[in-house]
Amino acid sequence: MNDICQTYWQPLHHFALSLGCNHEDAEDCVQGFLAKASDNDFFVLVDPNKGRMRSYLLVAFKRYIYDIWKKGRALKRGGGAQVTHLNSYHQHAIDEEPSLAFDRQWALTVIETAKKGLKIRYCSIGKELHFFELEGCLDGSALADTSKTAKILNISTATLKTVVFRIRKRFGEEVRKAVMETVASEDDIDDEIRWLITVLEK
Repeated sequence: MNDICQTYWQPLHHFALSLGCNHEDAEDCVQGFLAKASDNDFFVLVDPNKGRMRSYLLVAFKRYIYDIWKKGRALKRGGGAQVTHLNSYHQHAIDEEPSLAFDRQWALTVIETAKKGLKIRYCSIGKELHFFELEGCLDGSALADTSKTAKILNISTATLKTVVFRIRKRFGEEVRKAVMETVASEDDIDDEIRWLITVLEK
């Protein structure tokens, strides 16, 4: 549950913000939802064969926010205390943009997890300088100044090409490792990575 909270906090928070919630209300929604998700019965109906964890959580979070919105409307009609600013949820309920915000933040979370794993990997072998100098080209981008980078790393430009190829390969391995933590089986990894790429390109 702790892993779920750490992994999905930002995507859920971005989703709430995209609905029009202010930061305070978005944080309250996420905290309340994750507290509810800690209940022993929350994941009883989860079936790995019927979809991703992120999809299940997003649907459940939508329902949670909608319930808050309905309760807020009822309190407002009844003259109760001031309610959270979730009126915009009703306007966005069928809008695809909030879901895209969640998907994009989720994809970025996976990428950041992979980068952290790669950083630890390079620091553990005393090559942290390689990581920091080459981090910007992990996505396939060209180096801004090949000669300068080679000089900083104290290697030839020819060797630099090999080093770049190697770090990108290792980054791919870290991405697969991060994705593996979120899917039901290894058979789903490639599909999930293709989905991540599609989301990040939007």
